[in-house]
Amino acid sequence: MLSKLLKWEIKSTARILLPLYLMLILFTIINRALNTIKIINEAAGFSLQTFFAFIAFMSYMAIIVGISVMTPLLMLQRFYKNLLQDEGYLMFTLPVDTWKHTASKLVVATMWTVLSVLMAFCSFMIMTGTSAWGEFLLQINLLRDTMGVSFIYLLPFVALLLVTTNIMMIYTAISIGHSFSKNKLIASFGMYGAIYFINQLMILVSILLLGYTLFSGFSIAPSALQAQTLLSLFGIYLIVFTAALFTVNNRFLKNKLNLE
Repeated sequence: MLSKLLKWEIKSTARILLPLYLMLILFTIINRALNTIKIINEAAGFSLQTFFAFIAFMSYMAIIVGISVMTPLLMLQRFYKNLLQDEGYLMFTLPVDTWKHTASKLVVATMWTVLSVLMAFCSFMIMTGTSAWGEFLLQINLLRDTMGVSFIYLLPFVALLLVTTNIMMIYTAISIGHSFSKNKLIASFGMYGAIYFINQLMILVSILLLGYTLFSGFSIAPSALQAQTLLSLFGIYLIVFTAALFTVNNRFLKNKLNLE
């Protein structure tokens, strides 16, 4: 049943985000063909070419902003509307475990968030030309030589965990806030602030504790092994914290759900 929930969630969100991605690809090609960045940078005054380049570039930026805003808003709206408003009466009568509802929303939200970032990044790199790709690969090679190959693989994995954790923080805050009888929206904001504070406090305490033991050998910069260890521990922390949030969220949806 989880696969069916994932399929439905992807289908429902794709019809909004995929057209935005297609528009981004289209205007990336247009701007690259016109070489708008070079034209705007070298423009000494008004000309028809500069005008069209400016319009194309502003349209491109509007699409980037639209994707950046629409992606998190859509993921938030899907969770709130499907599970905590009137649609929740239908969703929770389905023969599906409560945790599967959250899991489907979380997986799809993470997928679209990562895809939106990758689309924007690749689009920008195409816009700026081959020199940007060369500089990017140079920086990756430098980071690999400095921090080691393991660090290069760990970095995107931890970034993915960080995205998942932040989404789960929002979902949990909404679920807890919605258990209140009044002022549910204000309560949700308050719960997010509390969860964010707890997260930052735990990270700070962990860094301070580890600083006196595992990383006492820091000089100006950490060694490759220290950096890999720190990133690995941070990844483990994110997994544990996200699992805790998922458990709390599931408990509130299952036992303290208030759809009134």
